[in-house]
Amino acid sequence: MGAHFSACGRYLVTCVALSPESIQLVAEHATAANKVFTINLSTPFICEFSKDDQEKALPYVDYVFGNETEARTFSKVHGWETDNVEEIAIG
Repeated sequence: MGAHFSACGRYLVTCVALSPESIQLVAEHATAANKVFTINLSTPFICEFSKDDQEKALPYVDYVFGNETEARTFSKVHGWETDNVEEIAIG
């Protein structure tokens, strides 16, 4: 695993592809250190096959990034009854 971590005020910036376990460690660290934690949905595939891992990390997430297709897939996989991207973004 390669990673770049930099701290700037409340922000912990990581640019790396992590395992679910590593994501959880970073998420917990960000919360404990009062850092902003963000995730990118990455692809519809990740939403479909990493639902449980996403759900574990979501309580720690400050911002979620994704495109419209990823948002709709996330909504469907997590049992949300909408494909309206604006509703999903507020969700």
